[in-house]
Amino acid sequence: TQKQGVLDELEHFIRTYSRKEEQAKIRRPSSAFSTPWSGRLMATALGGKSVLYHNMNSPVTIKEAYEKGFRLFEADIRPTSDGELVCVNGWNEATYRRLGITPPENPKKGLSRSEFLAQRYFGKYPPCDFVRLASEIARYPQARWMLDIGLPSDSNRKRIFTQLIRLLPADLNQRVIVRLQREKDVEKFREQNLPYAIAYYIPPDCTEEELTARLSFCKAQKISLVTLAFSAFSAEIGARVHQAGIRSCLFSCDSLTQAEEAFKKGADLISTHDLSPMVLDWLYGI
Repeated sequence: TQKQGVLDELEHFIRTYSRKEEQAKIRRPSSAFSTPWSGRLMATALGGKSVLYHNMNSPVTIKEAYEKGFRLFEADIRPTSDGELVCVNGWNEATYRRLGITPPENPKKGLSRSEFLAQRYFGKYPPCDFVRLASEIARYPQARWMLDIGLPSDSNRKRIFTQLIRLLPADLNQRVIVRLQREKDVEKFREQNLPYAIAYYIPPDCTEEELTARLSFCKAQKISLVTLAFSAFSAEIGARVHQAGIRSCLFSCDSLTQAEEAFKKGADLISTHDLSPMVLDWLYGI
């Protein structure tokens, strides 16, 4: 991933400073990749920073990702220990390491909102609460946002759904997608009559029968987008998803080789930390 990021930066340098005949050597025009990449790529966890920093869900990366051409963003949202909604990639040891603090005795409980917002990822980048994220969603009217709620307890799921309704103005409803992983989450989502689209998770260890059941469940629930792991995606699965009238989004692809492979197998979207829609549009002559 780091090597690919360096290559991306090199391409950007060549695009900016080299002679036209040198630029032409690295371009890859192809009829298979003729539509703008801004509609194909989603910024994972609100986008990476400087190639090295990922999964921060930090507000500082949004503007940079938008300027790179992203119009799709993914954010992870979880309740804090005092019940407030923040953007965090789960309460786990990796999160605490990124924040530079020792995990508490009960890591899954999380920090309080004030404790969380006082930290800095990698000593530099501020965290984001959901109030701030809602303001960012309003600030970029051309973007859409996938909100991943993880695997919440029943009480946390209810808390998340309630705060989504309370904190997101109604005029943003059509630009929000909520990523759900279990049938019971979808059912409770429908019971509470939330006005957002759903992206439904298909696990990488899904059997043929389980895939059939999950796609049937999506059709019954009028869900038109599923998310899958890049590592488990195949052309056969891509075809099955499309036959059901559903689109697919893969997590995560951070190299050009992976992106090309994913789309050739039938993926509709990919989530990425490092790829740039702007650079890829130029690279493919779009």
